[in-house]
Amino acid sequence: MSNTTDTDSEIQLSVKQVRRSYAEEIKFVSGIESDAIVSAFATVPRERFLGSPPWMFMSAHRADYWTNGTTDVRHVYHDILIAIDETHRLNNGGPSWHAAAMAKVHPKLGDRVVHIGCGTGYYSAILAEIVGANGSVLAVEVNEQLAARAHTNLEPWTNVQTVQSDGASYEFGMAEVIYVNAGIDQLPRRWIECLAEGASLLAPLTLSEQEGGRMLLVRRNSTGCYKASLVQPVHVYPCVGARSEASTAQLRDALKSTQWRFDGWVRLDKHVRDSQCWLHHEECCLSLMPAGT
Repeated sequence: MSNTTDTDSEIQLSVKQVRRSYAEEIKFVSGIESDAIVSAFATVPRERFLGSPPWMFMSAHRADYWTNGTTDVRHVYHDILIAIDETHRLNNGGPSWHAAAMAKVHPKLGDRVVHIGCGTGYYSAILAEIVGANGSVLAVEVNEQLAARAHTNLEPWTNVQTVQSDGASYEFGMAEVIYVNAGIDQLPRRWIECLAEGASLLAPLTLSEQEGGRMLLVRRNSTGCYKASLVQPVHVYPCVGARSEASTAQLRDALKSTQWRFDGWVRLDKHVRDSQCWLHHEECCLSLMPAGT
């Protein structure tokens, strides 16, 4: 005999309904058309990744936290930031922002996804739902405590592996999608070399956590070239191993004339910096022209 009361059943039904409504809200706000992404947001229990209530909320329009003191999980199903650690202003990121970002890299059934900067794992779970049982997600987090939480939180998703590591140096092999949620000022060559044919990478190219930047979208085409462009704005914690003062200064120089506008290519060939190099590094260059031209 079940111990579930009628009231409990009504609440569970209501949570499912609220989660579906939340997913539809995300679809509308983000402008995405992917049914798979919407379905994933309607499926994954966000509260599992937030810690114990009462939760602290933050609107996109104000930088202050607030709480209504509730323990009702239905209150987390809004397109809003929710604190994971409010003392360090670490949040479970904006759902519609992530939905729009994921749509740009087109994860699909069977894909291998690498998620760098997974936090407590919520968006890794979303990605795991999208790629399905025949796909996989490698969730990488440098912070030991967050990585441990992600490992526990993601246990129900058997197609997810969690790793506590610096995502810029961890050897993760080939992938169809590399999804990065930590700010870089230079593009690690190893990430580009791990893109399978037709694969996509999305990473925050930022000046600093406070100043933010833009997401850098890279796609490997059928000829082995890497098309690159800057897309949606972002503010995010820095990526350990993919930043330096010299690289940040070089990025600032690149932005003086173009601001956050770039539509070009990633070059891995050795070449002397020239007028076509937008952000030149010896191992990996963002250029206005592809290699060999």
